[in-house]
Amino acid sequence: MRQFTAIALMFGLVISVAATARAGSTTRGDLDSSPVTSRITKYCDPVCEVQTQDSAFSLVIEAYRQFQSRQIQIDYESRLRAAAGLGKDADTLVIDTKLNSAQTMRSWIEALADKERQLRLQQLQTRVANFTTVYHCARKGDEEAIQETVVSKVDVDAAAEQLKTLRMLTLGSPVNASIQEVTSTPAADVFLDSAPVPVRPEDLVGPCDDAPVSITAPGPAR
Repeated sequence: MRQFTAIALMFGLVISVAATARAGSTTRGDLDSSPVTSRITKYCDPVCEVQTQDSAFSLVIEAYRQFQSRQIQIDYESRLRAAAGLGKDADTLVIDTKLNSAQTMRSWIEALADKERQLRLQQLQTRVANFTTVYHCARKGDEEAIQETVVSKVDVDAAAEQLKTLRMLTLGSPVNASIQEVTSTPAADVFLDSAPVPVRPEDLVGPCDDAPVSITAPGPAR
């Protein structure tokens, strides 16, 4: 959970800065001395805010999915290495032998590791789907608050492409007096864009009411 929170904060900040930069680029070049609240409304109206939330959610949920997918893959590969080392590693309890029983045990462990990997990916896909449903339900409340229907800008495919362009900055360690050194690594090093797996319908939360949002003064969808 702490890992997901850190990722959410990081990418929430990234998308907020990006949205501010896009909004600011459309204004006149001279300094705007109007109050901050007025400038925010001027640069990004309520519809823009909802759609910016869509972009932020897309980036965070995709980062969460890919980060967890990477952890699942790391664990899977560790189990395969452990299976391959049966009878060969110094601390193994299995005596290396050419008998079929040892080969059968390795195959059995590998099959279990693959089954576990598929199950964890299925659970991850279920969580992502449920998070997305909850977000869309909350989004309806935002539409009701601004009394306008807003075209959704949730796009996880675009978010996946954006993740490929990001980099992570890491400070050096104070132990070896390199705390002022900053290293940059591709964010893709901690992500894995695994293929989606089928989920069980009974594990999905039910959708919220899909009835049109009740508004007093409907405006055009944007």
